[in-house]
Amino acid sequence: MKLKINDMEINLSVIYKKVILVILLLIGFQIFGQHKYMIEVDFSVRTSSPYRAWGITFYYVEGTTNKIIRTYSSIIPTTQRGSGSYTFTTTNPIRNIRMDAFAVVSPTTTCDPIGVVNANIQNFSPIIPFNGCEYNSSSVKNTLNRAITGHTCITGSVSTFRLIKIEDFASINNYSAINDEIKSCDSKRILMPTSCNYALEYKIPNNADWEELLPYRSNPSFVNISKSDFRGLYINQNLQIRVRYLPNKGETDRSAYSDILTYKITDCSPPFRGLMSENTSCSYKENGSFELKVARDLDAGEKLAITIYEKDTGNVPSGGQNLSITTLTANSDGTFSYKWPEKLPSNTYEIKYQTGSTSEDLSNSFDTLEVAGEIDIKSPKPVTFSLTQASDKTCFSRNDGYIDVEADGENGRTFFYQLLKDGVVQRVSGQEWIPFTNAKTTRIARLGEAKYRVKVQDSEKCFFRR
Repeated sequence: MKLKINDMEINLSVIYKKVILVILLLIGFQIFGQHKYMIEVDFSVRTSSPYRAWGITFYYVEGTTNKIIRTYSSIIPTTQRGSGSYTFTTTNPIRNIRMDAFAVVSPTTTCDPIGVVNANIQNFSPIIPFNGCEYNSSSVKNTLNRAITGHTCITGSVSTFRLIKIEDFASINNYSAINDEIKSCDSKRILMPTSCNYALEYKIPNNADWEELLPYRSNPSFVNISKSDFRGLYINQNLQIRVRYLPNKGETDRSAYSDILTYKITDCSPPFRGLMSENTSCSYKENGSFELKVARDLDAGEKLAITIYEKDTGNVPSGGQNLSITTLTANSDGTFSYKWPEKLPSNTYEIKYQTGSTSEDLSNSFDTLEVAGEIDIKSPKPVTFSLTQASDKTCFSRNDGYIDVEADGENGRTFFYQLLKDGVVQRVSGQEWIPFTNAKTTRIARLGEAKYRVKVQDSEKCFFRR
């Protein structure tokens, strides 16, 4: 004969012929969804039915439907104890809970109230409202135990019942392979995965065991932690963090804990001391640069990464990132600097930097660089000039023609001209480029009959361009 109880099929003829080695069978049902919970129970139950098949089931209630959280069943008549914690998920948040007790009975015993052979007798507790945190209160246990006390074939009680709503610890903290560091000079905000009571535990290389940072109680929804909170924790060591959902330190049940978040403690980047921009030399050139100043030199095994962002677009320009700088220049004021070698066009840029070990891959971490500030690389005023006056020679035998030239450009710069006569560059005192006689004007004199062409550049060798 076979009997099916809550999806558990029992062959009673086999049960009576074999020695049962498994005392307690735990049947769990996990519902996949968006809301996560942890349940902890401890109970002691037995049945007086000769069929020896009994069980208790915890439910959450949606509308008129009882949905199974956990079923504990046994086929041994002696008193059985069960305990443990368990996590599960639901599609909708839990609003109500309840429990039932069931047993397979026979008319040969007085516990059978209906006189039916092999009947499965169930008894439900009343429905209990649930607000997200149940801490083993007497009122809830007493209500749940009415499922047992109201059953004629089962005796016992539930001595521990906790049910709390929890979140995924890693997800709510955006924990990932590129978000797993804590700088030694900064703090990290850790969001807690539950609004119920919890303990926050940590482990560092110098400690063999997990220690409590916050004891089990009603704690804040987030905690700011830093290297200084953990005595004996050093640079480049790992800090492990987890949440314990149950009161007793040293719980061995894995379900009593959140996931473990492991953070590497990294040194802080050198303090920022200044940015100096270098403008492009000519209006049409892209050869601007900048110099970053920091407070200290790089340590042995440390490298500097610099990333440039265009302010207007937020993009990194071509060649705008260097992740492997290992040498800085010492300055007379005690600072250290790095001159950007790549040539930049005029624009406004945001400069960020960070240090790491020379073996560390910083290619995915430039979004977390220190902000050094903005630089404005400018272009000088373009060179322009005009021929304000020209005169042919006045006599066949005289070379007294002239050309008057007027130029403009960047303030503080001087101007030079080059004269080509019938396509040939003319030299004066061996020089091809002749300085203006005045700041912005000059006269090119003693010209004979020919075809002339004039070029102008400034003292930085910037040419007039149409």
